[in-house]
Formats: sequence, C-alpha cells, structure tokens
Amino acid sequence: MEAKVVVDTVAPADRYIAKLYRSAFAVTPDEYRGWALRELGQVIPNDGGIWGSGSASRRRFHTCTVNGVPDSYPAALEATSEINPILPRMLQNLDVPVDMRDVIPDCEFFKSKIYKQVFGPHGISRILSTVHLDQRSGLYSLISLYRKDRDNPFSDQDRALQQRITYHLYSAASHNFFLQLAKDRARPVDSAAAVVDQEGSFHQ
Repeated sequence: MEAKVVVDTVAPADRYIAKLYRSAFAVTPDEYRGWALRELGQVIPNDGGIWGSGSASRRRFHTCTVNGVPDSYPAALEATSEINPILPRMLQNLDVPVDMRDVIPDCEFFKSKIYKQVFGPHGISRILSTVHLDQRSGLYSLISLYRKDRDNPFSDQDRALQQRITYHLYSAASHNFFLQLAKDRARPVDSAAAVVDQEGSFHQ
C-alpha cells in the first residue's frame, strides 16, 4: 500500500479566522483581544499593534489592548489625536485599511510632530490601520498594526488580509463575550446580562 502525501491547502488567513471562533469559548474576554493580536502576527507579520474601542467625538478609548508597545502608548496616541493625519482618513473610510503612506509621504511623516512625539519614540515606522463602527453600541473600534523597519512597508497583500480579517476579529470578539455570558452558571435562569465598558457603553 502506497503512502499518501497530504498537502495542507488551507491558507494561513483561513486557519487564523477559524481559530478565532474555535477559541472564543476557551479564551477569557480579558485575554481575548491580546491573544488575537498576537496570533495575527502569524498572518500579517508585525512588531506590535493596538485594538481599541471608544468615542470618535471625544477622541479617547473606552477599552484598549496593546501588543508590542507599552501600556502607556494609548494615552500618548489620544493626546496627539488632533495632529494625527491618519485618523480623519480612517473615519472617512470605515472598514478600509489605511496605510500612513496613503496619507502623508515618508519625507514629511518622519519629520512630523506626530512621528517625533508618538511613533518615533516607540520605534514605529510603518502603520496599517482600520476603523470599524459598531451600529449597536455606536462605538468606533481601531485596529492598527506596526512595523519598525522603514524598509519593510505593508504590502497590498497585507492590506487585503487586514480588510478581510478585521471583520472576523470584531465578530469573534463579540461571539467570545456572548459565549462567556452564556456559560455563567451562577446567574438565575430567568435573568439577563450584558457587557458594558468602564464608561457604561453597551458591548454585548
């Protein structure tokens, strides 16, 4: 009997998306976003990232998870939102990945205030970001990936992958909340539960 060679034809992005949903029951909500960001590096190589949700009008995060950057990074990003050129472009193009190079040329970016105050001190040279609006909560969510090497910009393929995967990140995170609520045996069967953030905004 001849041995058969089995070729794995599942694309890394498909495998990652499936893992997001399969792991939604096993990973706690407190850990889910950080875990998902770390796993995403196997599909879109990066040196760090941020996943935050909050109010666009107030320019601040209600919840935020970082990977590869310090916990103080979101506050620095919030404090400089008025001079961040990528933010208005993302808000005008929801669910579409925006590369900082689409907004401002390198010759200007690496001399800009936002680079000198936020991105440069954290070693960030390349930025690929997507903003999504949750119609139920009215909150905007941001997912940004970063690279340190100026000579390694995000490619068109990276952009296409982020656009496809971002939807599943939000959907799987919502699924994670729902499953964790559903398995809470301590609640009376006739009770209801919801997930709200520290600002009191509804999530699930």
